[in-house]
Amino acid sequence: MTDIDVVPTPAPPGAAGTSGRRKRRRWVADLARPSAAGAFAVALGLVFANDGFWLTVITSSAILYVLVAAYNVIFGYAGLFNLAHVAIYGVGGYASVVIETELGVSFWVSVPMAMGVALVASLVVALPTSRLGGAFFALGTLAFAIAATEVTTGWDEVTGGANGYLGIAPPIIGDTVLFAGELSFYWLVAAVAVVCFEIFYRFGESRVARELVAVRESVVAAQTVGIDPWRRRMLAFTISGTFAGLAGALVAHQMLFISPESFSLHIMINVLIVVLIGGGGTRLGPVIGVVALVAIQEAGEQLGDMSNLIFGAAIILIFAFAPRGLVGVGRSIAQRLPSDSWPRRIGARPVPFEVAALPESEVGAASRRLEVAGVDLSFAGVTALQGVGLAVESGEVLGLIGPNGAGKTSMVNVVSGMVRPQAGSVRLDGDELVGLAPHAVARRGVVRTFQSARMIPEFDLITNVVLGRGQAARSTLVEQMLDLPRSRRDEEEAYYHGLGLLELVGVREHAHQTAGDLPYGVVRRAEIARALAGDPAFLLLDEPGAGLSNYEREEIAEAIRAAVSRGVGCLLIDHNVEFVSALCARLVVFAQGRVIAEGASAEVLAQSSVIEAYLGGASR
Repeated sequence: MTDIDVVPTPAPPGAAGTSGRRKRRRWVADLARPSAAGAFAVALGLVFANDGFWLTVITSSAILYVLVAAYNVIFGYAGLFNLAHVAIYGVGGYASVVIETELGVSFWVSVPMAMGVALVASLVVALPTSRLGGAFFALGTLAFAIAATEVTTGWDEVTGGANGYLGIAPPIIGDTVLFAGELSFYWLVAAVAVVCFEIFYRFGESRVARELVAVRESVVAAQTVGIDPWRRRMLAFTISGTFAGLAGALVAHQMLFISPESFSLHIMINVLIVVLIGGGGTRLGPVIGVVALVAIQEAGEQLGDMSNLIFGAAIILIFAFAPRGLVGVGRSIAQRLPSDSWPRRIGARPVPFEVAALPESEVGAASRRLEVAGVDLSFAGVTALQGVGLAVESGEVLGLIGPNGAGKTSMVNVVSGMVRPQAGSVRLDGDELVGLAPHAVARRGVVRTFQSARMIPEFDLITNVVLGRGQAARSTLVEQMLDLPRSRRDEEEAYYHGLGLLELVGVREHAHQTAGDLPYGVVRRAEIARALAGDPAFLLLDEPGAGLSNYEREEIAEAIRAAVSRGVGCLLIDHNVEFVSALCARLVVFAQGRVIAEGASAEVLAQSSVIEAYLGGASR
């Protein structure tokens, strides 16, 4: 998968004056970015004002940018290989001209309506396919694309069929008719492209983009911090389809004629290649990809219709030597520069001051109880759990031990909602959790970790931790997508909270280092910080000390004690009995899917049934 360009959350508020300077810098950047994009678009228009060919090229490139940037949302950020994207592009094109003709409305009314039709069409594709994975998802969306082509070809009375749709009227502003190939139409398309650039740039910095990347990298890990993968994927479809519809409406009014060939699968291939060349999941990738495509095509034409040959060679070179796209190449070069000349990681921001003490968790204010009773679980006739039960209170660490195959992880899977048992209940303060999806369980206050740390390796630690803070946001979804002021305040608070948690677990100094570059012990502690980010009532820690040295295991123990000191209850699973007994006043012992002992740690470990289970009385 391509490189990730989701900017880490902004620096926390600091001493007097620091926050104000940062806000002024952000305001200047917000003003300078669209101004620079607009100035570039104006410069292009003025340079080629009297050259009809190049004016058409840059107009088409601006429309292509909108289409590619829309696809970057669903493919680059969400990781969904949606082959119906160009079909949605066609839906927007046909909808705009049919609405304009049949309803007698203007271009300015038909385009937003066409975007709405494209949005609905995207949801029609998404509902049956968004839960599929891999090749099945691609085939499902391809089926829609093929069906859309058949509909437009066969529905002669509406779409014009294979002969195409004629008689499309160009846009009009006052007495000015905006014909394609003229400067007036270019100004319209350029204005739309600049606005879209700013929208997609802000989207790339948003919490929504981070969560899409988290779902792309690990659906399970995203669920355990309260992110609903299905809703996020549906959102990606919605955003991508809406802007694809906009691009379709623009291209229809550029060509003044559309047919099924105008939205064929070869365009889908070009869009995909442009995203990959530029760098999927990056803010500048679509811009760079479109520029590269135009340069390759024009260079090929200059050499005598060799554009296809040069295009193919460029694709091979990109895939062979720059699998993360041209943006990834630039990032690699920047990272090799001396650290005092350029940030070692583009987008990473140093923290200019010490972090204040983390506020006490709200969960410590009242005693809470997590209770499991009578749980039965089996897979294909193999019994994993038989009538098991346990209870954990706020501020307590309950140890769950047993030999391999005893059912410990199965218990955690049941409590966290990953698996639904055949019988039994899981209650938080008396409310039933069985039947809830994992993200819903996490949002209720029960969060888990895994035997192997599931952090997003391309994110730095603080960005990983902030993923768990989404449910605390006060801003709306639109505010988050557009990175508006209230969303930025949420981000600052989340960042501040996340730094405090990293300090709590003892890895604060690694906050801006990429998770994939850090020692395993550091990442394990950061995973606990991420689990704490949403102020959960209970943590389910599945072998947090696995694969660690004694020193690292003691650091994990300190992180657990720090969490418990804030009123969080913990269910701790680990094979290291010494590690567990040092943290837990009470133990529950599983063997062959049943509870064989429960009580004070010293008493339980002295029981003959427990000793026998560990010495071979129970098997996997």
